[in-house]
Amino acid sequence: MENFEGYDETDQYTGNFSAAEYAFMLSYAQPLDSNFNGGITVKPIYSQLEKYSSFGLAFDAGVEYESDNNLFTASAVVRNLGTQFVTYTNQNQEPLPLDVLVGVSQKLQYAPFRLHLTLHNMQKFDLTYKKENEEENIFNLLGDGETEAKEKGFTQFRNNAEVFFQKSIRHLIVGVDFTPFKNLYVSAGYNFQRGYELKLEEKTGGAGFSWGFGFKVAKFRVSYGRAIYHVAGASNHFSLTTDLSEFL
Repeated sequence: MENFEGYDETDQYTGNFSAAEYAFMLSYAQPLDSNFNGGITVKPIYSQLEKYSSFGLAFDAGVEYESDNNLFTASAVVRNLGTQFVTYTNQNQEPLPLDVLVGVSQKLQYAPFRLHLTLHNMQKFDLTYKKENEEENIFNLLGDGETEAKEKGFTQFRNNAEVFFQKSIRHLIVGVDFTPFKNLYVSAGYNFQRGYELKLEEKTGGAGFSWGFGFKVAKFRVSYGRAIYHVAGASNHFSLTTDLSEFL
């Protein structure tokens, strides 16, 4: 839980307040056959921001295919299906951040590398923020003579192609795993949407990049990851997991 200084719209100090958000996860996975696996996660979510609080329930579900030689995998995941049961205010129910993902990975047969490609937020093509009064209609450029219209039309076509590329690549996340030993891996990745939206013009600060490592000790798996969101900071993640079936 973090403490913050509060100010009103006239910049008058109103006192300190606290904020905290919690998500608890319960997951279950099951082989569907020799090549397919499925899983589901239930996530109760609680948030407290100053005097406002909210409670919701979300579900993640996914299916994965793995080739017989274990070199190729493909998966599809739906994240954050659910709703708010308690809202911050009485008349403002907010949707959960639904995310539909598809991804593939390929391990190199004779080298300790696995390449990853993921497309996120597939339920919505345009992830950009539109500016006020932004006009995208090419026909509004025409009208000052045939030559000028053609020049403007070509410029708009080029701009539209660039816009289409920018919107498309925002869905892409790429990564690579390096596994020099069976119980050790090092990974790195890049999120194009995060990189485009959170970098500064004069200094990117590594926005969009992430890296991590993990290893296995006895029956436990330890992992650490760092995701860079902005030049001002990053998030760090530490996990300790085990497979209960190994104790049975």
